[in-house]
Amino acid sequence: MRIKSFARVHNKLLILGGILLAAGSAMGFYGGGIQYHSTNDGYLGNTSVLGPWFEDEPCFTVKPIQRNEYPDIDAAEFVIDVSAVEDDNNPATFARCRQITREQMTCEVGTAAGTVAACVDSTAPSDLPQPGDVLRLVFDLIDPGFCDVVIERNYDIIDPKCRASGSGGAGSGGSGGGSSTCNASTAQATLTTGQTTTISSNACVRLRNESSWTTVDPKVVAMPGTVAYPVPFSYAWCSGSSTGTLTGNFQNTFLINGQGSATNYGCDIYVKLGGSGSQVQFQYFQ
Repeated sequence: MRIKSFARVHNKLLILGGILLAAGSAMGFYGGGIQYHSTNDGYLGNTSVLGPWFEDEPCFTVKPIQRNEYPDIDAAEFVIDVSAVEDDNNPATFARCRQITREQMTCEVGTAAGTVAACVDSTAPSDLPQPGDVLRLVFDLIDPGFCDVVIERNYDIIDPKCRASGSGGAGSGGSGGGSSTCNASTAQATLTTGQTTTISSNACVRLRNESSWTTVDPKVVAMPGTVAYPVPFSYAWCSGSSTGTLTGNFQNTFLINGQGSATNYGCDIYVKLGGSGSQVQFQYFQ
């Protein structure tokens, strides 16, 4: 099943990556070169795969709970900061796990919106989440009955674009706001038409172009998960740039040519949100 392959590989690589970081060897592990095809896949070599490997992996910027979408593999996940959920004083948010056997665990998460996600994983890690850990519940959107429990330590350290300093780091744009530039390397979420993101209001978001469509009318729609309005933003595509503002729940903000269909511009749009770093939620349509 796709979701099992996706989540389990991430789990093993990230946990092992954290161990290698402690030994100063993470870059060697994630380098490209030799690929092994078996139950577990690994790489040995140089750092050429760093960009492609992490390109669509969002940084964890909306805490304590963030939802990430992976439309290319029909997957979604909830990312939970275990300690932050405990300390956020919101009765609607929670994260709890119970170990049934050594490799079977059930985990539940409650969101600020009042929704609940739960997963029973028969191939779960052998340890329960601890303070400081990041818990992921990963689901197959076609059949949510297929899910994975992933526990991560040293989260965002192994991903170069999510580090607090250095190339592609968090910069000075606010908590987890990402680089001042917005491109494929710094995008913290990637949306296809119809997809929704809940993310920091100073993040970078990539809007995928439907290249097979002859005409398009791109827009973003502000959603109720947004903490405060207005949220200004700038955006760029292959032949220009402009600005816009999210003004209120369910309000449309049209991109590039304004409202009305036009010839497909033929490339992705990169949106750099200009808010304070609070939570913002919007949906993208092309």
